[in-house]
Amino acid sequence: MKKHHLAVAMLPLTLSPVTWGASTALSPTSIASINVGGEDGNPAISTGGVGNTIYIRSRDFASGPVRHNVAYLRFHVDDLSDAEIYTASLRLNRVGGDFAVEGRVAIYGLLDLPSNLVQDWTTDTFAYGAEFDPSMYSDGASVPGATPITLSQVEDLSDLETVTEYTTITLTDDAFVDFLQSRADDDGNVTLIVTMPSQGGNDKYYELASDTYDDASLRPVLEIAYGPAGLPAPPVGLAVDNISYAAEPTLTVDWDAIPEAQSYKVYRRAEGEQDATLVSQSNAASYFDDDVQLFGVYYYSVAAVASEGESVPSVELRVEVRDSMAGDPAAPNNLAVVDSTPGTIQIGWDAPAGAFLYDVYRSTHPDRDFEQVDTVATPAYTDSDVVGYRSYYYRVSTTGAGGVSGPSETVAVAPRFVEGGTVPEAPGNLSLIDNTLYTTEIGWDAVDDAQAYYVYRSTHTDGDFHLVGISDTTSLNDTFAVMPQNAYYYTVYAVGEGGFSEPSDIFGVDATLHVHRQMENLTRAPVAVPNEEGILVSWRLLGTDPRDTGFYIYRDGHRLNNFPLTGATNYVDTEGTVDSTYEIRATLDGFELPSGETARMLENGYLSVPLDIPEGGTTPDGVDFTYTANDASAADLDGDGAYEVVLKWDPTNTGNNMPGYYTGNVIIDAYEMDGTRLWRIDLGRNVRAGSPYTQFMVYDFDGNGKAEMICKTADATVDGLGNVIGDPDADWRSSEGMVLEGPEFLTVFNGETGEAMDTVDYVPQRGDISEWGDSYGGRVDRLNAAVA
Repeated sequence: MKKHHLAVAMLPLTLSPVTWGASTALSPTSIASINVGGEDGNPAISTGGVGNTIYIRSRDFASGPVRHNVAYLRFHVDDLSDAEIYTASLRLNRVGGDFAVEGRVAIYGLLDLPSNLVQDWTTDTFAYGAEFDPSMYSDGASVPGATPITLSQVEDLSDLETVTEYTTITLTDDAFVDFLQSRADDDGNVTLIVTMPSQGGNDKYYELASDTYDDASLRPVLEIAYGPAGLPAPPVGLAVDNISYAAEPTLTVDWDAIPEAQSYKVYRRAEGEQDATLVSQSNAASYFDDDVQLFGVYYYSVAAVASEGESVPSVELRVEVRDSMAGDPAAPNNLAVVDSTPGTIQIGWDAPAGAFLYDVYRSTHPDRDFEQVDTVATPAYTDSDVVGYRSYYYRVSTTGAGGVSGPSETVAVAPRFVEGGTVPEAPGNLSLIDNTLYTTEIGWDAVDDAQAYYVYRSTHTDGDFHLVGISDTTSLNDTFAVMPQNAYYYTVYAVGEGGFSEPSDIFGVDATLHVHRQMENLTRAPVAVPNEEGILVSWRLLGTDPRDTGFYIYRDGHRLNNFPLTGATNYVDTEGTVDSTYEIRATLDGFELPSGETARMLENGYLSVPLDIPEGGTTPDGVDFTYTANDASAADLDGDGAYEVVLKWDPTNTGNNMPGYYTGNVIIDAYEMDGTRLWRIDLGRNVRAGSPYTQFMVYDFDGNGKAEMICKTADATVDGLGNVIGDPDADWRSSEGMVLEGPEFLTVFNGETGEAMDTVDYVPQRGDISEWGDSYGGRVDRLNAAVA
């Protein structure tokens, strides 16, 4: 069995107005599609649809059931019944599918059907063999057949079309012109069939842009040049004879000479222009154009002038002045500074092969804001629009016959000064003019002999200062990545013809936004751990610590380091023992704080926290279970600066999102590090146990210095004080142990007591279980939660 798919659906289209004695571009008045399918010897016909694209497909009987789509395009040429058609061009554009190459597109014309309309095929009226040629779908056929149409009424144009770059299908031929003329002289209806010949047993398809395709330039179009009978025909065979690629290119357009022509008028328009301009009139059947630009696109048409009159212009020839075979040239190499003075900079580079021109770009920044300053024909450039106190950065690109290269490497040119010239004094009296969230404007006193001022900025008085601007006045509005939570420090240099001054005094500007960090007020929690080298002491660096915070380490009351330790929060004492006592003291603004924190000695290398294991139970299906420790999270629950542990207990019959069994309740405990249990929360029978179900979050959500716990709850959840959430008697479990009904909540619990502080409906709600992807609850509960 084999089927072939053809696209045929009747759709109304707009016809471009026809102008007498000229050229016209016609859109189809309708596009139709038919589908051919069925068994070998018993094909079936049905109509198809045409949307933004026209679907063409071919699969032969040898590949299985036929799949074939044939498209019909109909044009009206009623107004040309008294005209003579000189030239014509049908243009279709492939926009999808397999490559449309020569021999894989077949265009036919319908001749003498009543009104030249698409045939009304049905299973009863379709005449296999008379109206449909099966040899078209036979792998062994020596001559492809036509299409499912009445074969005696077909004009075979299938060997006349051309395909350009695998996308544009064009039909221009005398036989096509004769066919159009016959239709214009008959009833003005032109029906063309587009199909695909046998593909040797392969299943191939392609899509053509239809009359409603988004890009109007790709829609089907029939271009016709016509005029009164007796006038000379317009020239044909327009072609580019030669393009001379250069900085100032030239080209020659030739066409077939017309014996009776006395002269020719050449018209040209550039891409984007609507009307063509007469550019030449001569006796020669060629035109030399030296007024074109490299990479320009031009459209040429020619009219013949004879004793009978002037023909209409020919079909336009599109010419792009670009050598598509050459490709983009290489970027310039070895860009370097040849010479520089305060007022001029000369750069040069190696000339790449095939270079016509060079575009020179300049910036005052090394990596941004490059602007083109000139185009030159030689591999050198002199820039006279510079000032000595600025740095400049240059890049160059190459223009060749095939395109433009990317930019070269960047060459930097530092400020240039006059030897022995005056060096100004350092600026003084820096002051704040304005300070907003994202801008800081500072000013200073003018300095004699200063040409400009360089302004540098840092976030610390002893940090790295970076250039943020150059000003030729006595102020600068700093907008370069100003962060309102940062304090900034500025210093300014004056620059004159002889060079830079000394830096000004550093001037500080306070932050405009003071951010409060919402977090627990933790201690440094130092610990001491024996290792092969001695005793490793480690402690916390706090988020509120200044950048220059350092640490002194004491063992048994004696300081171990002579200078504050910075850049690390651990220290190895090679002479320490498990009996040693360690203290950590921080420094503030270079001064040691009077007291510190004593490290906990972990003799075994870890801290063991005793746990209170919940009592097990039995589920309604008779399965016994016990509890095992599962996920845990650490936070300061009671505000003492030390971490506590929040631990989830899972029953041993915990499961995933699959029906068929019950699970025990999920338990959540809180413990001090010595094993003291602070509280216990029982999520209850209506929260199933398993990794997809309970994601608990522990964080100081309200900013009071004590962490809370948040998780999903349900009816019969019991908080740390014994209070029940929702209906204490509700049991929403199914006979298979799943919980797919009943309310779901989100509850925040007090971290110190486990009491439910607030409960709201859980979002998202379950809704229709099957809309999550299955009907048994496999996906509805696969939700995650996190603090961000």
